[in-house]
Amino acid sequence: MRNILSLSFFVILLFAGFFNLASCTYDKGEIAVTTVCDTTQVTYDANVSEIITNSCISCHASGSSLGDLSDYSNVMVAVNSGEFKERVITNKNMPPSGALPDDQLQLISCWLQNGTLQN
Repeated sequence: MRNILSLSFFVILLFAGFFNLASCTYDKGEIAVTTVCDTTQVTYDANVSEIITNSCISCHASGSSLGDLSDYSNVMVAVNSGEFKERVITNKNMPPSGALPDDQLQLISCWLQNGTLQN
């Protein structure tokens, strides 16, 4: 009887350990930015333009061969092509000095989700 209890206990521990290890995974895919857009409206003029001016204009000024992000209409060209979201939010490889801080990424994500309002 004691052997059966020991064997049963061992089997239970074995299954518990397996399921515990199977539930621990790590995917090296995209790390999503959690965006909670509150009722405050995020606009280009009020929020996004300052981020772009401080983080992007040194390379993406008016007439730049790297892409012009100097004003709303030029930013919208990058937004509409999908490149802006891909580079800034998804891949986080812009700016090249490193990803924007999470609070700025959240503002830009909210702006993109809420229709890219200008003002």
